[in-house]
Amino acid sequence: EGDTSDDPESMVATFAHELAHAHLLGRQLIGPEEEDMELVTDLATLFFGLGVFPANTALRESNYHVLNWEMSEVSSQGYLSPLAWGYALSLFASLRKERKPTWLRVLRPTVRFPCRKGIAYLSKHDDITRILDAATRDLRPTDFAAAHTASDDPPDLHPEDDGTVQPIESAKSINDPFTEGVCHAHNGNWQEAVKAFSDTIRQNHKDGECYQQRAWAYLELDMFREALKDANKAMRLEPEDPESYRVRGTVFLQAGQTMLAITDLSRYLERERRGSDETRVSRAFYLRGLAYAEQNDLSRAVSDYTKAINCWPNWAEPYEARAKAYEQLGKTHKAQADLAKAARYRSE
Repeated sequence: EGDTSDDPESMVATFAHELAHAHLLGRQLIGPEEEDMELVTDLATLFFGLGVFPANTALRESNYHVLNWEMSEVSSQGYLSPLAWGYALSLFASLRKERKPTWLRVLRPTVRFPCRKGIAYLSKHDDITRILDAATRDLRPTDFAAAHTASDDPPDLHPEDDGTVQPIESAKSINDPFTEGVCHAHNGNWQEAVKAFSDTIRQNHKDGECYQQRAWAYLELDMFREALKDANKAMRLEPEDPESYRVRGTVFLQAGQTMLAITDLSRYLERERRGSDETRVSRAFYLRGLAYAEQNDLSRAVSDYTKAINCWPNWAEPYEARAKAYEQLGKTHKAQADLAKAARYRSE
């Protein structure tokens, strides 16, 4: 699997998969010659309570790309697609009677969107939930092998807007516009991202996350009016989701509305749970620091840059911004130290 020592999420995902291997193979619940053994192993991590980690590493960016800071690279790990993980997690949530699970917020967008779609579908079709609940309630460990071999090709549930249930195709062949949009965004293809997210919105115009993602893409294209409209729409659809404040605050900052940017970014930071996504929190502090700097409130700017660094210490931008503020404050030695750190992180 390679060295994952500097990537805790990937490391936990790998450990979870290998522990599931040990359980399934060690108890002879499945044979190593089975064609879908690795897929079943990935699913087993979910029912052991560790599925969030391999789900989040199924498809992800290695760097974040917003406001033209740097390009992103997309990587994948494991055997299930983000779409399959999303639907599997929706079944997991339904079996646990969770209509709005708190762990949804820590999922990556490509997993979170189909998971929410699956939960919404299952909540409207109690008959499916009852069948699944009855099928799993009394299963003993040895029954899993029999259940696995009962059908040559057991279908996965794929919720459709027309109420039908269809089998999910293989991970590489699914044409999912939301996932395509995320991939286009991480590759810097912003116009294609807008098109893909628009296709998703046409399929489901009541999901705030689609509008959030399209707002980011519009922002990269300097289409501030469209980005602001989408951010406001997302906020109306998902009033409890703090991410909409981060999106709109970033739009305001790019449009030069620094007071409005500070207000929205502050609302985001008040609502976002620390530890749920430290990189997002770090960027929010960094952006609010830029807004304070634009207002020449350098002490608050330095404070926010420092908080951004404490949340995520290995990216260059907040060091460079803090160095600029230190220079303006006459703290040359501190500015030089920050520039040296920024140069080191840019070279890594």
